Amino acid sequence: MRHLEIVIVGGWAQSAETYAVLAKALERVFAHIASNDLFSGVAIQICPLDRGKSKLHEQLDLLDHHFRAADSSVLWLGCSLGGLHLLQWLDSRLSSGRPASTRDQFHMNEYAALVGTSPHFCELPDTSWPGMPTSALDTMLTDLRIDPSRTVRAFNVLQCKRLPGGRRKAAVKALNSMPSQAAEEVLMEGLALLRDVDLRPAFISCPLPLLAIFGELDSLTGKAVAIASDTLMKQAPHPQRLPRIVKVLENAGHYPDAMTSRLIAEHCRAFLQLVGCDTRRLPAHG
Repeated sequence: MRHLEIVIVGGWAQSAETYAVLAKALERVFAHIASNDLFSGVAIQICPLDRGKSKLHEQLDLLDHHFRAADSSVLWLGCSLGGLHLLQWLDSRLSSGRPASTRDQFHMNEYAALVGTSPHFCELPDTSWPGMPTSALDTMLTDLRIDPSRTVRAFNVLQCKRLPGGRRKAAVKALNSMPSQAAEEVLMEGLALLRDVDLRPAFISCPLPLLAIFGELDSLTGKAVAIASDTLMKQAPHPQRLPRIVKVLENAGHYPDAMTSRLIAEHCRAFLQLVGCDTRRLPAHG
């Protein structure tokens, strides 16, 4: 049996503390199946986006090296912008000239989950791809140069606006009390990625079993993005027979508050139980 490592890659302007509730929810639900002969134990790490893309990718490379050496199973869990970074990093691993044997190993015991992540965050009217208006991100970039703190607080309100009143107030208060330590240039880099980068090809060609989770009450990547992403997934080549699943969670928003975190954790558990989380239970991927 392998040990299971879960790596949470956080979203824009979110601190590691923002994902503590999600980490605890994952610990609770995975403790239940740790004794069910799927894996020997579970550990969770949080990687906030406070040092920029290059530093994050270096950190993920180091974790990947460590997990390989320990022969661990890994669930890479990207939230919002963190999901885009995760897709970029996985795509770079495919094209980095690694030996084929290494790439095959990386298919066998790693899994990916994206939470509130659109492979193209901005809408594309010409192709009917849903998303945020490009003008909204342009405005955020302008506002960020003038008043970073105010811009982040406004974003916190935006990502929670579809939650019911009591949950919305509590979520915004929690987010504002856990400010990111990211420098202004890192925040600028993140918004530019959300506005400009099209990762739909990387989404289609993701080399891992993939779970994409969307919240019914998500004001940034809601049901329309889930439907578009599900259609996109069906374009993926299937010679490797990799599971690809899209889930829309009722009563879940963009920010992983307690209720949303519990739902995310339960679906991640169901996903790993489905694929087996052990190479002895999986069909050959290569």
